[in-house]
Amino acid sequence: MLATEQKAETRPRFEIAGRSTYTITTWLGEALRQILLFPALHLFVNLKVDGTDNLTCGGPYIFAANHASHLDTPSLLKALPLRLRLQVQVAAAADYFFTKRWKGVLTGILLNAFPFERRGPDRAAGLAQAEKVLSKGYSLLIFPEGTRSRDGQLQPFKWGVGKLAQTGSVRVIPTWIEGTFAALPKGSHWPRRHDVVIRFGSPLSFTPNSDPLHIVATIEQQVRALGKESTTMSSKSYTGIYAIKPWWQKRLATVEALLVKWHIHPNLITLSGTVCAGLMGITLAASARWPWLVLAVAPLAIGRLAANALDGLVARRTGLATSWGEVYNECSDRISDILVFAGLAFNSHVIASLAWGVLVLILFNSYLGTVAKAAGGKRQFGGFLAKADRMIYIAIFSLVALFLGSAAWNWLLLAFIPAILLTMVQRTRWIYAELK
Repeated sequence: MLATEQKAETRPRFEIAGRSTYTITTWLGEALRQILLFPALHLFVNLKVDGTDNLTCGGPYIFAANHASHLDTPSLLKALPLRLRLQVQVAAAADYFFTKRWKGVLTGILLNAFPFERRGPDRAAGLAQAEKVLSKGYSLLIFPEGTRSRDGQLQPFKWGVGKLAQTGSVRVIPTWIEGTFAALPKGSHWPRRHDVVIRFGSPLSFTPNSDPLHIVATIEQQVRALGKESTTMSSKSYTGIYAIKPWWQKRLATVEALLVKWHIHPNLITLSGTVCAGLMGITLAASARWPWLVLAVAPLAIGRLAANALDGLVARRTGLATSWGEVYNECSDRISDILVFAGLAFNSHVIASLAWGVLVLILFNSYLGTVAKAAGGKRQFGGFLAKADRMIYIAIFSLVALFLGSAAWNWLLLAFIPAILLTMVQRTRWIYAELK
């Protein structure tokens, strides 16, 4: 302990530069990254980035990422859009990167980094330095585990990120880095070429009254979820209409902001999706007598899809995402499916046994998607005919039913049977690949 304290005392001090000096060093660093760092990184890293649509809300941000390799920071900087890369500062281990002045200067310029004390009496000073970065309007890249993982698995997060996120004026971006451990694990001195995937999650917001430990737990949960999603998605070649979910969520950004501003609880949004499904069912059943009612099917289907996307977005952004909320969401989805297809079954022009049979297959398919999570994997949403696909096809086919009559729904239901069976096969393969 004494040796650690002495080392901290004799270590060169580095301060955050003034605005003009920072601008000069930032652009100098960017030039060095483009000329030296990124070309060298490209020799060993085949970088793929997902979730940049989550970085459109301004800032500042706290990028909270898993840490398994010295390649993490260069890869993350490369993944960021230029506007963010120029204003993000990296919390780098003071006892590793700033032990000598030349080393600290190089790290500071090349990686936009500042010294962050991880241990000893100066840990509070490290947090204060990070708070100063955020207060000046810069974004922050931090690795809440505190050090690189020795086995590539996510380690428990330290409490400091909870304290930083507690200000309420910044948004936390959960970030997952996949592949850097295989390229350059801790203890290795030379990287080997490997695919690297960086996934940026939805922004999280917290209030000054939030419990720091709860904040840490929420951020860690979201980073872990991104890790599971990254592992699962790497084995998929087709995910159906569900693949456009990021695009769809981006289109709903304005509505999301309003819901957060009005303090609308995510469970109410989920309930609104169920209400849309119930109205769809009533409309489908009644359209046998009043065919023009099918004109309401498409708007109601879009309403259900919007609610299904917004409840999760609002829950994560407000820090209200809970395990119970997830259970409530799953139950609401199943009830919504029952309401829609029961409506078809009660349509006098539709073969009732066909509609009920398709509903049973859908419920079994949904169960297959959730059982993976119960076994320790990731909830499976995708496939040839997932929830979003069904709603889109029903919305489109409502126009066909308007002109050909309600009996046309039988043809759609018949087409759903092989599509659902194919989806079951796809999900089973993905679950096996993840859990084996």
